Amino acid sequence: MGKCFVLVALCLAAAIREDVTMAQQSEASFPVLVVFRDDVPFESFLGSYHVDERALENPTAWDYLDPGVVGAVQALEAAEGFRVNHVYSAALPGFAARLTVRQIDSLESNLIVAFVEDDGVMSTDGSPNGNGQILPWGIDRIDADLSSTRAGDGSGAVTNVHAYIIDTGVDVAQEDLNVINHVNFAGDGINTDCHGHGTHVAGTVAASDNRIDVVGVAPGAPLTGVKVLSCFGQGATSDVVKGVDWVTKNEPRRRAKPYAGPCGEALGQPALLLNCGWQLGPRCLRLLAGSGWERCGCHRDRSSRQSRSRTLVE
Repeated sequence: MGKCFVLVALCLAAAIREDVTMAQQSEASFPVLVVFRDDVPFESFLGSYHVDERALENPTAWDYLDPGVVGAVQALEAAEGFRVNHVYSAALPGFAARLTVRQIDSLESNLIVAFVEDDGVMSTDGSPNGNGQILPWGIDRIDADLSSTRAGDGSGAVTNVHAYIIDTGVDVAQEDLNVINHVNFAGDGINTDCHGHGTHVAGTVAASDNRIDVVGVAPGAPLTGVKVLSCFGQGATSDVVKGVDWVTKNEPRRRAKPYAGPCGEALGQPALLLNCGWQLGPRCLRLLAGSGWERCGCHRDRSSRQSRSRTLVE
């Protein structure tokens, strides 16, 4: 009789574990960005920091990060049971991950978290041009042909600036461009421009002043391609933020200037791109030259997330 009770108890325990596992697997998760408060003492999280397989597999994305910020992220991973896709520490402290509603609610009440926003989808706008060096309308419009470099006169090059193209990447084999470095945060394993938009933008910024293709605003300037959009010209906002974070760390004298997002900001420089809109109640961010992050006047609207949470629960 005793053996029967033990057998029944074991069966019940196994059934309960299976139900819990199935419930966890069926719990929906969503891609979000989590940004920490500016006043978090990240040095207090150094004890949680450790180098894991993600850093070993992708040192470009992890080696530059502040260990205290990474430690804070790893502490939250252990406590909440999730795994991040990206960590940020230069342009802003935070991370991107797929989280459940329960995890999001928990993080929103965490004292070190400033806000949680949905991770959106970004895409290119426009397509590459044709051949033959011409003076594009935009170059003429800003009088680059009349500047000290006299873009379009067939000679000279700019060597005292360094432009980072955060886009679909840059064609490193394009002889009209001076590409000196290229990194990829798009997650597709193709560390070059397989779409064309980023190369087009790079040409607008720094195409050589010669007899082929177009001429750029700063002809011949050294370029670093920062790929954050796929071969289809699309990518997650979190990938773009990762590109900006990497650039901020690697070129701290410069700041990315984002293009127009949901806030309607006219943010036009093409060399460095960032959509300023977070999909749920846009809390727009703008990086200005030498000034760091600046709010662009938007406010966060929690109602859409609360509505989504109710829908998921029901």
